Amino acid sequence: MTPPSTAARLAQQAARMDATMTAAVAGPTSAVPAMTPESVVAALEAAVPIPVRGAAWFLEELSAHLATRMHSFPANHVVRQ
Repeated sequence: MTPPSTAARLAQQAARMDATMTAAVAGPTSAVPAMTPESVVAALEAAVPIPVRGAAWFLEELSAHLATRMHSFPANHVVRQ
């Protein structure tokens, strides 16, 4: 059985990771409508070692970086598949 303090910490980490992933997906999908949330999640999961320590921090930094640069994408940008 997992101690309550450990369960609470793991739940907090999972909630942070979920919120971070949602934020990381929002930028590219709003800037490039041709990108689906699923394709962004797949790209992030390939690029970011999610199970390692610090993955949420990395995604938070990536989201902040993308947020400052999304204006540079033209509205009609086409994503090559």
